[in-house]
Amino acid sequence: MRFLLIALLLPLTLIAQLPAAPVPAERPPFQFMTADDLAHYRKFLPKVDNKVIQAVLDDPATILYTNSHIPGAYQHVGHVHDPNYNIAANPDPFGNANREMPWGMPFGTHRCGPELLAFRFVNLPGAVEWWIEQTRDGRGIIAGGRSVEERQPLYRWEFPDRTVFGEVLLIKDENGKAWPFEMRTRTKRDGKWHPDVFRPFVNRRQLEAACKELDCELPAMPTTRVIIKDRQPRKRVIDAEADLEVLPAMDGDLVRVLLARPFKSALGESWTPGKAAFAPISKEAFGIVPKGYEGGVIAVGQESCMRCHETCRQEARSFAPNREWYGRISGDDGIFSFHPFAVECISHNGIEKPVAMRQKLVDAGLLKKR
Repeated sequence: MRFLLIALLLPLTLIAQLPAAPVPAERPPFQFMTADDLAHYRKFLPKVDNKVIQAVLDDPATILYTNSHIPGAYQHVGHVHDPNYNIAANPDPFGNANREMPWGMPFGTHRCGPELLAFRFVNLPGAVEWWIEQTRDGRGIIAGGRSVEERQPLYRWEFPDRTVFGEVLLIKDENGKAWPFEMRTRTKRDGKWHPDVFRPFVNRRQLEAACKELDCELPAMPTTRVIIKDRQPRKRVIDAEADLEVLPAMDGDLVRVLLARPFKSALGESWTPGKAAFAPISKEAFGIVPKGYEGGVIAVGQESCMRCHETCRQEARSFAPNREWYGRISGDDGIFSFHPFAVECISHNGIEKPVAMRQKLVDAGLLKKR
C-alpha cells in the first residue's frame, strides 16, 4: 500500500513542478493606424477642460483615423463610390455633392488653404449595427443600363449610445509643423448627438488676458462681414452671416505659445461680448486660426450643428434636382466621416462593385448586422 501511495503521488508532484501555462495576453484595442502612426497623431490631441472628453482622448481604445484609413465614400443605386470620381463625366464640378460646401470640408474651413490639416477619432462603447433598406435611389436617372426607379438597397448603420466622435483641426506654422487650434466633438446620449468645440481661447477677453501675461499688447480688432451660403436651390443647408473680428498679425513664437495652452469648451460662448460672433478670423497664414477660417459664423449647439449633419445619406437631387450629379450625401446617423464599408468595395471609376463590410471591424466586435 505504501508503494502504491507513492506511485499515485509522484505524478502529482511532477505536475506541480511544471511551469504554468502562459495566460493569453489581452488583445490590444483595435486601431486602423500602425503603432508608430498612432503615436505620432496622439501627440496632437490637446488637453481639454472636460473630464469625460479628456478620458476619451486618453483611452487607448479610442480609434484615430484620417481619410487614408476611412476613405471618402457615398452610396448610389446600391453601390459605393469614391467622391473624387465624377460619374457624370460632364462639366459639373464634381458629379456628386460630397466635394462641395457644406459637405466637402469641416464647416467654416472651405476657404482655408493648405496650411489646414485635420484628423478624426471615435470611441465606440459597443458595436456599430448595420442593416439594409430598400429604397428608390436617384430616381429619374439611368444607371448601368437600367432605370433606378426600381428599388435599390440602401445600407444603413447606427452608433451605440455613449459613442464619441471627434475632429482635430490643425494649422501649419512657417516651418511646416502642425499645431491643433480647434477640436470638435459629438457625443451620443439617449439617441441624440450633443456637440462641443474646444479651443485655447473661447472669447476675446481670454486672448487679451493671455497676451497681457506674456507682456504683449493685443491691438483693437476690426470686424468684417462674413456670409456663408451654399448654392443649393431647393433645400439650402447653410445660410448664415456674422460680423467677425479680424485677428492682428502675431509673431510665430507667440502663436505657438498661445496654441499650446489647454483647450476650453466654447459651448454657449460668444467671441465678441454681446454679439452673435463665435470665433475670430485671420488674414495671416499662421495664427490662432488659419487664414480664411469662418467657423465663427455659426454658434456651437445641437440645433445649429444638426442643420448640416442631419443631411447624411440624403439624395443629392433633393437639394438641386436639375444638376447632373449622382448619389447620396455620405455617412449615416448624423456622422459624415465614418462608414463600415470595406475599402475594396469602393468604386474609383464608376464601375459597380459588390458591397462588403470592413471585416477587421467585424472581427474586433465593433461592427455587426442588425
